[in-house]
Amino acid sequence: MKTKLILTGMLLCASQYFFAQEVPLTVQGQTAVSDTTVVVPLRTTEQIAAAEKSALEAKKKADKQASKLEKEQKKLKKAQSRMAREQKKFDKRQSKIASAEKSFAKSKGKLAKAQSKLTKDMAKLQRDQAKGKLSTIDVEKRNIEISKQNIKIKELESRVKKEEESLNKVR
Repeated sequence: MKTKLILTGMLLCASQYFFAQEVPLTVQGQTAVSDTTVVVPLRTTEQIAAAEKSALEAKKKADKQASKLEKEQKKLKKAQSRMAREQKKFDKRQSKIASAEKSFAKSKGKLAKAQSKLTKDMAKLQRDQAKGKLSTIDVEKRNIEISKQNIKIKELESRVKKEEESLNKVR
């Protein structure tokens, strides 16, 4: 757009020089009048050609800069999308870590509860046996409950171990 305006301006100036009228030169106080003719030098056409050439060069330069700018914008968009993907992966990984930690803590808490309940039940069984309140059937029932609790504790320990391994793997 700029080049069109520049070229139009130069052509207008050149045509003004070409179609200029003769201006008689008069001096006051004297009667002498000189007639001068304006000759359009050949340089104007050469100047016009040079201006057109420079305008074309400027246009080519502008096109190159525009294409460079487009390439840079594409690179920037790719970099931004890559960063977004990496951020998404990072967030997903962090959520997996948080989930694994939460699960590990929950299993560890269940294990601790089960162990404390087992120790309480064993202590209660020993107290009741020492007092002689329990019959052999009641003792066997409590022993069965204690063995069930032992099995549950073993399962919880294996679960805690697996979750700890998965947590270490995620980290």
